[in-house]
Order: sequence, then structure tokens, then C-alpha cells
Amino acid sequence: MKMPPIIIHVPKTGGTTLFMILSGAQKPPVANYLYRHVIMNDSGNDMYSNCGDIFDSDSKEKYAQQKIVLMLREPLERLESEFGFLGNRETFQKLWKIKNASRFPKKFEDYVTHPCTSNSICKFLLGHGLYGNAHITDSDYDRIVRSLNELNFIYGDTKEMSLTIQNVSHICSIPLNNIDELPKYRVSLYKQQRGKDWDSIKEQFQKLNYYDMKLFNELSERFKKQIDNLPSIREITFKGDIYDSIYLFLSGTGLRSPLEIYISDVDNQEAAYEWISARKNELDQLTKDLMNQCNGEGKRFIKSWLEESIPTLLDKNNNLQIDQHDPLTTLRELTVRLFNSSA
Repeated sequence: MKMPPIIIHVPKTGGTTLFMILSGAQKPPVANYLYRHVIMNDSGNDMYSNCGDIFDSDSKEKYAQQKIVLMLREPLERLESEFGFLGNRETFQKLWKIKNASRFPKKFEDYVTHPCTSNSICKFLLGHGLYGNAHITDSDYDRIVRSLNELNFIYGDTKEMSLTIQNVSHICSIPLNNIDELPKYRVSLYKQQRGKDWDSIKEQFQKLNYYDMKLFNELSERFKKQIDNLPSIREITFKGDIYDSIYLFLSGTGLRSPLEIYISDVDNQEAAYEWISARKNELDQLTKDLMNQCNGEGKRFIKSWLEESIPTLLDKNNNLQIDQHDPLTTLRELTVRLFNSSA
């Protein structure tokens, strides 16, 4: 029986899209043998990847017969996407506070320059804990490259998702059945605007992430060599927008409130989470009812939720009109008005 490939899902590289397309699953599973991602320890005070053993000294014997898929994304873009993703995830922010005795950064520059985020791709591959104080060395990098050389890796690039899927399909003999259009999963809901300090951030990132950049460049070359061997190439397009991520966000760990989507814009996030927690039952009931009524339609859900919530959450004189074309902009404004009004 043919063994399916292991998929290493480095966070914010498009791994959800890749896994769900190749596996046919409706949603990604918790991390397991074939799906290497982030797991929480039993105590709830640390998270790490479960792919570190692939880069251990005995991995050649253990994984000799196994194909392994590894897709990377330009490291600064990946970290920027991760920062936006974590900005409205309370679990990760609490973990940051446990590990670093400080609040999760409000500014991307502070996230980039914090020692715990340097060379985060290499740290993930080696199984180090998130937000820890591990430092990547030459020998660590060499461990990664040794496994890349010794094992049967299939490479991908987030910006080349069409070619990535065709590359994995070809090498692993996974049929695509002439599909020319595929869904795109988990489009980021929150992203900070890039400011005038972006060039400075890029410069600082380059200094602090030598090994991640080196690894990305190495894998990019290996990816190019693999796709040169594709018997044919066709264009696969990906459909989906930000509203397709609404239900995935809300039904994450437990049930989240729509007010958490833009909580990164709030001055005092801890107070906002406490406010939401104190009203969890009533907020959850409305969210559940509307999710059932809207049948997976994210934009319709947000419109309906705003229609129900604005009159009850804001003062009658605080006139906020729903943007029918892009109701998420209204949700963002509502969140700021609600939680920053007393600042």
C-alpha cells in the first residue's frame, strides 16, 4: 500500500490549503505523523512543532521510505502574516506572556526585533518551543540541510502554489483529475498597514534572520530543479476571499466572537477579552444562531451580526452604518468604538 506523504506545515505558508487539497479533508487535523504542525503540551504552557525528529541524527533510517513535503514562504512575509494572525488569538498571546513575561507586541517592528522570533522557520523545523530563547547555530542549520539531503523531500513555494501542488502531485502520484480551479483556505483576516518604517524593518529582519533567509534561498533552488522535471505544467487558479475565513476563525478553539477579529486595534486587549468573556454566553448564542442561518456565507454572517449587534453595543447617538460591500470595515470600526471609547 502506498504511504501518503508527510506534510510539514510551517505556520503561515499556505499549508492548510496544500493539506486540504492533497488530502481531500474538510479541515486540517490536529498535528500527527502525516501532518506536522504546532501542538500544545499537556500543561498548556508551551507549544512546539512535532517535526523535530525528522531532522534528528537517526532520521535517515526512520524515514527512509517516506516522502516529505516542505513548502516555504519568503521569511519576512511569513513573519508579517504570522504577526497579523496571532494578533487576534488569545491563546497565543497568553503563551507569549508566559514565555517572555511581557505583553504580545502591538507593533510589527517590536515583533521582528524580539529575540524569540529570529530564525523562526529553522526553530520550527527543529521542534523548538514557540517564543522560547533558543538560538540557531551553524550546526543547527547543518542538521536541517543534512536531512534535506538524505531524505526524500518534495519542495514548494507559497507564491507558486499552482506549481507546488503539481510538483507534489507528480512526485507522489496524487491525481488532480484535470482540476483547473481550487479553493484557497484561511485568507488572513487581520493585517496591519505597512508604515514608513518598512525599509528599516526589512533591514533589521535581514540581520536577525540569517539562517531562515539562507534556508529559503536553498529550498527555492531545489524547488526550481524539481519543477523542471514536471512532464507538463498547467495554470491552476485559486478562488476565495477574506470572507471565506470567517467561519474558520469563529469556530477555532471553542467559539470566538466576531469582536476578536480586530482586537489588535484595541488599546487594552486584556480588558477587551475580559469584557467578551463576561458576556460569552449571550455572544456565543447569537454567533451560533447566525452561523446556522447563514450556511457558511461569511459576508452574509458579518452583515447579519452587525445588524443585531450595533443597536445593543453602541450608544443610540453613535450612528454607525454598515458597509454593504465590505462589512468587515464596519466591524473594525465597531470594535474600536466599543473598546476604545473609555480610553
